[in-house]
Amino acid sequence: MSQRAVGPLLSVVVPCHDASSTLSQALAAIVASDLPRDLWELVVVDDASTHDTALIAARHADTIVRLPAPNRGPAYARNRGVEIARGACIVFVDPDVAIFPDVLRRFAVSFAERPDLGAIFGTYDGTGENSKFFPTYRTLVQRYTHEQSAGLVGAFWARCGAVKRDAFIEAGRFDEWRFSRRQIEDVELGRRLHALGHPILLDLGVRVNNLRHTTFASALASDFRDRGVPWARARVGTPRGRPRDRIGLGVVERLNSALLWLALVTLLIGSITADTRWVMTSGISLLPVLFVNRRLFGFLEQQRGFSFAFASIPIHLIHLLSLGAALAVGSLIRGILGESRPDALVEAYGELGVETWPPAPARQAIPASSPG
Repeated sequence: MSQRAVGPLLSVVVPCHDASSTLSQALAAIVASDLPRDLWELVVVDDASTHDTALIAARHADTIVRLPAPNRGPAYARNRGVEIARGACIVFVDPDVAIFPDVLRRFAVSFAERPDLGAIFGTYDGTGENSKFFPTYRTLVQRYTHEQSAGLVGAFWARCGAVKRDAFIEAGRFDEWRFSRRQIEDVELGRRLHALGHPILLDLGVRVNNLRHTTFASALASDFRDRGVPWARARVGTPRGRPRDRIGLGVVERLNSALLWLALVTLLIGSITADTRWVMTSGISLLPVLFVNRRLFGFLEQQRGFSFAFASIPIHLIHLLSLGAALAVGSLIRGILGESRPDALVEAYGELGVETWPPAPARQAIPASSPG
């Protein structure tokens, strides 16, 4: 039976909410793929947009799923897209990235050559011209993090990642119950895939351009609210043993944050008391952080020059301070309130199994770790 008869090889699912500023460019990049068009389909999920997202999607998409208000976040939208997708492999692409023309072909070839793989994802390119400092810094830091972890990992990146449908269903899909905004739902899914024994490949050859123009204030708020706090509250840990996994908030990041907070507190005490010993303690606490991150700053210098790398140092230190505070707050909230929960109506529907369309956000189908 031909591939055309049984459906496409890949289903590309793009979740959108008020994404009109970048969606056209993102979809045009997908359509420009060098993989033959009859081997893939494009499914756009409009998550209760108030902008003209659906009209933009109609220019390119094979299928558009329009979800009513309220919007429930990308985890929920991606799951709805998978439900109507026909491909054996699902490719997730966010509406604010532009994939390179060879990305879909790389996914298809990698799955064919390595049938053991459960999922694959890529990284930012970060080499294009961008006159804005902070978005460039964010993109390059993400690219550097991925480059340090290339190969088999225990996480997933849904901004541009592909997963086999069977593995995705077995892992229980994205956790739409806990993650109602763009948070760490993709990393958490990767943890479950890894725990079930589905290898995940971080392929640096899979490249995308970042279309999101993040500001310092919005990034700081997002890191605190949507990364650090849910990470601690959901207890998204790091897989033990191999594969080596640096994607996420591991021991090094936590230690960096602790040392920075120690440096900040001792500097404040030294400033108030005029005691140079406290100031010296602050400097001593800061040195290991700078040493550990020296390769990152060297990478930024290589990519954008000394001035760019030097200007990145205080920004990166503030970022680490924010994550440290977020982890502490998330742990405190978990201790007091427990895990995050949906609103009462959603929880009631989920507990009773009431069938509606769109369905109420559901709990993940399996525990987050593999059995004994």
